[in-house]
Amino acid sequence: MLPRLIRAANPLRSFRELHGETGIPLPMLYTLSLHLTKWSSMRLVATLSESSVLCVNPAAVLAPSSSAAVEYALAFGPRPPLSWARLLQLFATPQRFGELLRRADGLPPRRVVQLTIFLWQRYSDTA
Repeated sequence: MLPRLIRAANPLRSFRELHGETGIPLPMLYTLSLHLTKWSSMRLVATLSESSVLCVNPAAVLAPSSSAAVEYALAFGPRPPLSWARLLQLFATPQRFGELLRRADGLPPRRVVQLTIFLWQRYSDTA
């Protein structure tokens, strides 16, 4: 069951959705999630939805030569969908994720979700 949970888990799915998708009973999902959290293999975060409010942390290192920018380049290749500066500009002010999806420079929503999850998994203060 653990591999099934790991393959299906992401910030877009709630426990109830994971239950429906994987067939793992909810009490077992909670137990497995706590196990992964305890061993620092997973973080529990609020589900990403259109009403989620996101913003870059004011203390984030924004320089193009920062380790975060380098990691971004490695994750999305030599021609990422947005430059590092433009990606951070999208998240510069607090806004609902639904609004961000609508004003994301013509990027497909799926790509915006991928970029958002990249930032959230590495640089989120939420737990």
